Amino acid sequence: MCVCVRARAQVYERAVANLPPANEKRYWQRYIYLWVKYALFEELMAGDQERAREVYRTALKIVPHNVFTFSKVRPSMPSFMCALLYV
Repeated sequence: MCVCVRARAQVYERAVANLPPANEKRYWQRYIYLWVKYALFEELMAGDQERAREVYRTALKIVPHNVFTFSKVRPSMPSFMCALLYV
């Protein structure tokens, strides 16, 4: 793996480690987009499908689904899984 790819992955890891300060949807929405972009990065740029799957699963565990409804996380993972079947 290239040094620049590892550095980007570390930046994503540090970014998603910081939970939003409050239970306001605007904070969590930005946080969710970070997770989705991180998973896409792992899948497309780093070429690590297993790590992308782990990122999606972790995002689904962390997001408080009982408080917020987001239309980005849940549809992203099945489309990722379907894409793996066709590769």
